[in-house]
Amino acid sequence: PIDRRYIETFLADHSSDVRGSVLEIQENDFTRACGGPRVSASHVLDIDASNPRATVIADLRHAPTLAADSFDCIILTQTLHVVDDMGTALAECYRVLRPGGVLLATFPAASRVCLEYGQDGDFWRLTPAGARHLIETTFGRSQTTSDVFGNVLTNTAFLQGLGAGELTDAEYAQADPYFPALTGIRARKGGGPPRSTPRGVVLLYHRVDAAHDPQGLSISPEEFTRHLEVLHRTCTVVPLDEMLGTPPAQLPERAVALTFDDGYVDNLTAAAPLLERHGVPATFFLTTRWIDTPGEYWWDMLERILGPDADIPAVFGVRHGGSSRALPTATPADRASTQRTLHDVLVHASLAERDDVVDALMAWSGQRQATSLVRRPMVADEIRELARRPGMTIGAHTVNHVSLPDQPAAVMLTEIEECRLTLRALTGHSVDALAFPYGALDRTSAAAVRHACAWGLTCESRPVADSFDAAATPRLEAGRLDASALAVALERLFTGEADAPRSASRLPAV
Repeated sequence: PIDRRYIETFLADHSSDVRGSVLEIQENDFTRACGGPRVSASHVLDIDASNPRATVIADLRHAPTLAADSFDCIILTQTLHVVDDMGTALAECYRVLRPGGVLLATFPAASRVCLEYGQDGDFWRLTPAGARHLIETTFGRSQTTSDVFGNVLTNTAFLQGLGAGELTDAEYAQADPYFPALTGIRARKGGGPPRSTPRGVVLLYHRVDAAHDPQGLSISPEEFTRHLEVLHRTCTVVPLDEMLGTPPAQLPERAVALTFDDGYVDNLTAAAPLLERHGVPATFFLTTRWIDTPGEYWWDMLERILGPDADIPAVFGVRHGGSSRALPTATPADRASTQRTLHDVLVHASLAERDDVVDALMAWSGQRQATSLVRRPMVADEIRELARRPGMTIGAHTVNHVSLPDQPAAVMLTEIEECRLTLRALTGHSVDALAFPYGALDRTSAAAVRHACAWGLTCESRPVADSFDAAATPRLEAGRLDASALAVALERLFTGEADAPRSASRLPAV
């Protein structure tokens, strides 16, 4: 049904709260979908003893078998409107939540009478103001936030019985406060006033390399050292998992976490020694295609073969998507243009399509795989060495660095799981975080990562909020900034001057 889309969106946007010991009503589908490895204990409450999924048989209005301060999160979707005394049920939720624990509740504003409970068992519909007032009475205004969903079109579609897949993303995205369909409420139990500053900022780097880099992925060792000095003066660097998993009130002000994507060998030889010298932890997101034999990312291959001084034929003929194209390569300007054209094709390609183009380019140019690659991903022994170093954590970046939204579902899942399992076998540690290649995600790929991983990371330049989508953690691309620009960017992010809008998918250069 239409409202399911809104419920899923609300819970996804606050999925960082689904952690620890979680209580859900009637079933634990949302706990499993949104909590992933962050959930240590999943409980299901139902008044109906015949429910095979229930682990707690109790009345939500009075559940003395549940001890006070028991749960870190309660998921209460489309439930309170079929409870005759909503205030009493909310008081029980408050009682059994731990201090700092979170209630995630949704309320219908417009829907048919519930078929399951019938005409005499469906009591209430709430406007957004009514839902907020109800929750604030128990949890307090300062601890309560709300999200409103719906418009004339989605309400009409819902009441006419259309399915969720029959509307477009744009039609769902319009929120009309005068025609709400559903309200989502996040409420926190106690713990003092909400934090006025963000939880923290995650920084993204790729290479620590002084060589010429037209793609903007490299930062020189000298500039990276200046970055570390800025962070030492103005911020507190913490491990990524600590920043994302710790209640904000327990984090230091201006918390920063460092991450590296792609697993270039210079992460081991250049970045790690500098990080250790400054006592700074970092997380490295690695691909696993080339762990046995040294290999080369396709964008580095394009740069090597189509560089300004390349001695190659004047035209490259490429087949892609069932058609052929002749791309000029005679002059440096031609080769730069062809690089951009091929980049735009390959970033969205399937693995097979990408490998076909790469193989054709190699054969056409008369070049083979470089025998001594300066810019290459780490192999197995190097990954093990990096993982043994204090403060260095390993994350997943898929097997082949493909854009997950452009892959079939089976390929997407394989890319995620095989990478995680391979890295776990190599390092002996669980791998519960994944950085999306190219920062690209959509609803399907985000849902897969939300279910499998504790954290998914993107490339959006925003601070990390108190509550956030665990599969869409934002990061600032710091490697493109000099030290003074980094200091300015951090100041703006921490003071809220540069809080960029949230987007569902982004495809940066690499």
